[in-house]
Amino acid sequence: KVARSLLERFNAKDVLARVTCVSNDFLIFKEPLQSRLPLLKNAYQVGLQMGDIEWGLTDANIYVLTAIQSGYNLSILSTELKAMMQQMRLYNHHSLMVSLLYNRAIVNLMEESNDPTDLELKGDEFASMSEELKQINIVNRTYFLRLWLGYLFGNYALAAEMAERRLEMNQKCRPFRSSSLANETLYTGLIAIMMAKKEGQSDTKWRGIALSGKGELEKFVVHCEWNFLHKLRLLEAEIAFHFDGDYDTASKKYDEAIRTAKQHSFLNESALAYERAAMFYEETGNATKSSEYYKQAHQSFIDWGALQKARHIYHKIQ
Repeated sequence: KVARSLLERFNAKDVLARVTCVSNDFLIFKEPLQSRLPLLKNAYQVGLQMGDIEWGLTDANIYVLTAIQSGYNLSILSTELKAMMQQMRLYNHHSLMVSLLYNRAIVNLMEESNDPTDLELKGDEFASMSEELKQINIVNRTYFLRLWLGYLFGNYALAAEMAERRLEMNQKCRPFRSSSLANETLYTGLIAIMMAKKEGQSDTKWRGIALSGKGELEKFVVHCEWNFLHKLRLLEAEIAFHFDGDYDTASKKYDEAIRTAKQHSFLNESALAYERAAMFYEETGNATKSSEYYKQAHQSFIDWGALQKARHIYHKIQ
């Protein structure tokens, strides 16, 4: 707040992009994620205008990640991202490679594909990166995006493999605490629940990962309910269902996840919560509620712009 106040007081446009970028990872634990979008977009634009290319384009990269996480319309974001990547190519900026991954993930959610988890980049684009960036930044980001897409499209084996690779990578080098930390925690926890269910009562590894994720999200919620409460409630619902067999609690937690995600404008995760609740009712024999929630999930994914995911749900219920 002090940094923002000083920027406004002195109209310090020359450092706006830098200050916005550095402060972002702190402010997501204090302010609604959606409120960060106009500030990041402005910092990107001002950075380019002032010649601060490095920080301006870094803000653009963070803007895209934040938009994906906040449920921003994917069709609009896709158009914006293409313009940003033109600038990244023009200045040969390091954020281009991560943006290419985000772009591929967005396209996979929007358009028909034989494998919506495939994030393969063109050889010449990947070859232009330094080995250090390949190992630390791009690989780690690829692992998470494929984990996320794998979970969304029901490829739990792939999602689990990506989760294990990320955990192994983080043991070898200090993990980068980025603005995607909460999403990484949520989706790693969600896939851990499915793997623990598959492994049965003898499993301790995956169960421990899921419960650890729940503990982390509880800490995040203390700082900002707006950004994190719906994530916690969804993870709690899945734990109550798959670990505890507590159907009453699971039903309530799913509805709380849906309600808070909608209230806080996370269309992407209200859609997911609807789908997981539908699967819960399907498995527990409530066909009427399952159908109702699947329809809500289908429409919510359409509204988000994730047409391929909407088709995925449509084919599941036909």
